[in-house]
Amino acid sequence: MSDHPGEDSGRSPGEPVQGPPGYDGSPTPSSAPPPGPPPASPPPGYPAFPPPGHPAGPPAPGYYPPAVPTHPKATLALVLGLVAVVGGLAACGLPLLVSPFAWVTGHRVLNEIRASRGQLGGEASAQAGMVLGIIGTVLLVLWLIVVALMVIGFAMADFEHLAAPRGHSV
Repeated sequence: MSDHPGEDSGRSPGEPVQGPPGYDGSPTPSSAPPPGPPPASPPPGYPAFPPPGHPAGPPAPGYYPPAVPTHPKATLALVLGLVAVVGGLAACGLPLLVSPFAWVTGHRVLNEIRASRGQLGGEASAQAGMVLGIIGTVLLVLWLIVVALMVIGFAMADFEHLAAPRGHSV
């Protein structure tokens, strides 16, 4: 007698299947196979999978997440800030005139990046450009005060020179 299909099992088609004593032929919840041994822990150096509901750990070595495109004006804000501060300190005060543009551009780009909810990158460049723009704007205001005081000083010195009586004898 065989239990393979196509072979004669020795029983008629309507006859119930014979099983061990106490088996009535209906499936019972206890008829599920017993649970196997617990899964083995990963070898040292390999991270274990996190439990459900917990964030995953760092990516596997050699895996790089897809790159997020950088906001096109993030680099512009950084370059304007660098030109303003470095040029203003190294050359003369004229490059400081672009500082407010770096500040405003960096601030706008930061707002747009944060509003994109991860779709745009370049936050660090935009923030650095904004900070350099703020520093450059403060230096610009100080530079303008110094220039104004110099102009006033020269005007006062020239005015005193013109107002002073000359030693003419009559």
